[in-house]
Amino acid sequence: MMILMGTVRQRIKGLEKEFKAITKRTMLETGAFWHQTILPRHFTWVAHGEYHHKDRMPKWKKDKKEIGKGEGKFLDNVMFGRTRRYTKVGPRYTATSNRCRVIFSVPAYTATPGHDAPEQHPKPAQELIAHTDRDRTVMAKYYDERLDLHAGDALLRAAYYTTQF
Repeated sequence: MMILMGTVRQRIKGLEKEFKAITKRTMLETGAFWHQTILPRHFTWVAHGEYHHKDRMPKWKKDKKEIGKGEGKFLDNVMFGRTRRYTKVGPRYTATSNRCRVIFSVPAYTATPGHDAPEQHPKPAQELIAHTDRDRTVMAKYYDERLDLHAGDALLRAAYYTTQF
């Protein structure tokens, strides 16, 4: 009887480890999903209203129209040019079974807001990671689908190995 209890305990610990590995892998996939689908929404012309971006100062708008290039120079509050290009290049994903972190480069002016009027200047880095309820719902649904898929695979493997012996 003691040998049987030890085997059950080992199997339960093994399942706990496997579940943590599955949730970590699912978190990594969810981080990649956020980077590939949710983050690009921050660079659309509707982002100002959808993510409640703070209005830019008139000088910023004027400079953007005069100095700006391409489509981004006509957009009010959207970080469309260099910031958008930087976020696409070389992201790194790190995760635990509880959270995921997406690391990517941004231009210096995105990480450090204006120095002349910091209380009035919007915080571009905060605008990049802002989430709406819809974003949260989409990510939760994606996470649940991926977790179901990976957990189902693990259960199939466990059933296969159990029937082999």
